[in-house]
Amino acid sequence: MRTFLHLAITLLVVTLGLELAGRFYLGGDEQPNEAYTALNQFPPHSIQDPHKNGYLVLLGFANGSGKDPAQVGYEMWLEAKSAGQLWFNYDKEGRLSFQIDPATVQATVWTDLPFPKRSLLGGKDNALSTLVLRYAHWLAMPFDDWGYAFAGTPRLNDLVAVHRVYVAEGFTSGIESGVDRLVGDLKGWRKVLAFAHTPAIKIMAAVVVDEDTALLARILGSHALPPAQLERMSHASIPLTKDERSWQWPIRHQVALWLSQGHDPSTS
Repeated sequence: MRTFLHLAITLLVVTLGLELAGRFYLGGDEQPNEAYTALNQFPPHSIQDPHKNGYLVLLGFANGSGKDPAQVGYEMWLEAKSAGQLWFNYDKEGRLSFQIDPATVQATVWTDLPFPKRSLLGGKDNALSTLVLRYAHWLAMPFDDWGYAFAGTPRLNDLVAVHRVYVAEGFTSGIESGVDRLVGDLKGWRKVLAFAHTPAIKIMAAVVVDEDTALLARILGSHALPPAQLERMSHASIPLTKDERSWQWPIRHQVALWLSQGHDPSTS
């Protein structure tokens, strides 16, 4: 049901974006009107240093070449931009060395999780352990969605699997440790939700926020927690802000992407 809902949201965003593009363009030999010009503006980058941007870490997330994931992501972003293809090239050596196989992704679906009886990592020197450490670092980073008007996206299957393992691992040390990790995860993804400029990132963040808040509710209904933790949980679970709810930039992204593919809004 959730998958269908997310597909429906994406289709709605695409349709609305194209409708707006046609409506705000005068067509023929006339110039685009002010509303269309404003709609086609790119969002300013709030982070200037690419090595400090969590979005670029997502692009290089499965990198196993020994390079900084943010650097790899930045190289992929520059390649796509300079080539004018706007797709990210994952085929270069090392860029998918730590990708997670589909069976592992399926195993992280939360059924008995996130209260595992033992660690899911199976040691400290494997790809999953490396990615969980990478994910923990990423959560604390600033985030600016540089995917605006790009056709490609980060590999979200890897990310959702690591997210679930990261949260579940916290509960191997007890419920309070697990709640602390869960609250931190929720805060990190609400930040992504607020700064998402593309439908894929917006939907991914919404899915994780939904999972995290549902788990918080489940824990509240079945465990007695210290007042300090209850306060942290309440702060992390406040209603979504205006930026977190907004779909303005994801809709504009669809317009910009459509125009970059050579479409003429005057004929739409």
